[in-house]
Amino acid sequence: MNFTATPQWANVTKTLNSTVGIAIGYMWYLTNNKGNPTNTDIFTLNTTAASTEVIRYVDPDATGSANGTSWTNAYNNLSDWEDKEDTNLVTDGNWHHVYVRSSGGTADTVAVTISGWTTGRENYILIEAASGDEAVKTGWDTNRYRLEVTDARAIDIQEDYVRVDGLQIKLTSVDTNNVHGINVVLVGTGDIRISNCRIDGDISGTSTGNHGIQMNDADATMKIWNCIVTGFINGANTQAGYRQQVGGTVEIYNSIFYGNNIGIYEWSGTSIIKNNAVFNNTDDVSGGDTEDYNANDDGETGSTPGQHTGMAAQRQRGGSCNSHRRDENRKSCCDNRRYECNVPHL
Repeated sequence: MNFTATPQWANVTKTLNSTVGIAIGYMWYLTNNKGNPTNTDIFTLNTTAASTEVIRYVDPDATGSANGTSWTNAYNNLSDWEDKEDTNLVTDGNWHHVYVRSSGGTADTVAVTISGWTTGRENYILIEAASGDEAVKTGWDTNRYRLEVTDARAIDIQEDYVRVDGLQIKLTSVDTNNVHGINVVLVGTGDIRISNCRIDGDISGTSTGNHGIQMNDADATMKIWNCIVTGFINGANTQAGYRQQVGGTVEIYNSIFYGNNIGIYEWSGTSIIKNNAVFNNTDDVSGGDTEDYNANDDGETGSTPGQHTGMAAQRQRGGSCNSHRRDENRKSCCDNRRYECNVPHL
């Protein structure tokens, strides 16, 4: 390769053999324009196998053999899927993709705990609403898949590398404490991703400490985007749309938190909060290490009081990220996040 101008770049492809788990060392040898040779340090990488997708199905209205291998034979709830499918995805060389739908409008009412798996960066779990059953910005839809749980943690994530996309989740709590729409606990350093979900709370009686999404793990990292979380309020009792209980690092983008006791509550750890609409909560944001381009009613740092700006508000009104005008004070989400800017769900 001959670089005749600055900057220039090139892709170099080297095809390796099929051996997995070996270290490969490489370095660059260069000659500058004066003919002087030089070289870089040695770089290393470890070979891994490409993981294979395993697909399963959940439908509360399915009437087949309930083994999850097709829509006809779908599991009838997520808990049954998790109980039957947990495995070592790393040694299997797989990643696990479970689609959920409600073909007849029946709710999934069984809480699910995700544990007993072995996962990896390329061997993750994705729980995804099927096309036509995704959560929508216009409100709760009883014709679509929904996980409706009473007095329990609807989804309790106890494994690394779990992703939840497009689900409707409703938590009803009567005189029950510390139950959540999605709870993350006992995981390692692998990332958790929550996207395009609608999480509703119906909290009453003496219930306290119940949250839409809770991070309760000091080592985990989590990304939340394009979600709507509402209804986590019960008088003066502490409830939050999002609560960061114990450490961890969380990034929250382009989401809407409204009608909660606290919209976003960072008790501990590190949080990055950008391009969200957080409003009509008793307290919009408590804590938060980095806040930029948010909209709320309270005039929090990094926010614009009374203005519902950015992708979150655009989606609430039915618009899209790319339709939002861009200037120094109201930047588009596309400038501020690494994730999908035009996800079609919420």
